[in-house]
Amino acid sequence: MRKLFIAALFVSPITHADLLTSSRPIVTMYNVVNAAQCADNVTEYPENEVIGLFNFAVDVLDETAKHIGYNNVEKFYAATEKNALFVIDKAHCDALIENVVMPYLFSAPITLYQQELVS
Repeated sequence: MRKLFIAALFVSPITHADLLTSSRPIVTMYNVVNAAQCADNVTEYPENEVIGLFNFAVDVLDETAKHIGYNNVEKFYAATEKNALFVIDKAHCDALIENVVMPYLFSAPITLYQQELVS
């Protein structure tokens, strides 16, 4: 139940303006904490991949804070980090990068022009 609750917090409110300004995949706080753990603990990653993991985590935290407040984000991050059972190995982190981090980092914002072309 806790995972569902946390995941629900990270769905951006759906408004007309949001649909026109961004097209980000849904990411949970568990994903963010895992990315930070991967960056900290998997020594096989080169510096640019570590930076990408941290950029992902910071970006999601910042976007989320704009919706629910920075204090709430800090609390949920700390609670998720404390309660999560991590299996941090390169295979686990590679899967996280491929399935969550990369789609998020490379999702392009939808502009009004692009929206009109799709319609």
